[in-house]
Amino acid sequence: GDTSLVDVIKLVREMKNEPRDAVWGLMSRAIGLAMSMAEGEEKLESAFKDLRFEIAESQYKKLGWDDHEAEDLNTITLRATVLAIMLGSENEDMVSQALQRFKSYKTLEEIPADRRGILLGTAVRHDGSQEIIESLIEKYKTTSDPDLQLSISGALCFTKSEKTAKMLTE
Repeated sequence: GDTSLVDVIKLVREMKNEPRDAVWGLMSRAIGLAMSMAEGEEKLESAFKDLRFEIAESQYKKLGWDDHEAEDLNTITLRATVLAIMLGSENEDMVSQALQRFKSYKTLEEIPADRRGILLGTAVRHDGSQEIIESLIEKYKTTSDPDLQLSISGALCFTKSEKTAKMLTE
């Protein structure tokens, strides 16, 4: 049968204590679909950012940023999913923490693979300095690591800069 997006969002809100990453992936997709339908409508975009923060905050408080010994794979992947949702809310504290973490790594290869995309994407979207953009492009060209290239190309898509977007598409 047909289900309205409003009903799906209500369900997502009710599932914020869900412990399985696979379910969080579906919840994230539902919010992403709603966000795409709200694109250009500032009030709706803001409301969906608030929703992202609201649903992920309690899991974030439980999981934090860092992995711990003896955690199962679900917990590790759930942490990455929750961090991505929290950063998608564009909460200033979360963005600030992500930028600090990004800057604390000497090389991109040091960033844990499951966090690399979200940290690089946050750096592109919320710092977006020419230095960061150019260093990512140079690393993309010189690395032989396809996973790193994928993280970089995905992160560059997070730009809000028309100048950067134009440069990337030329």
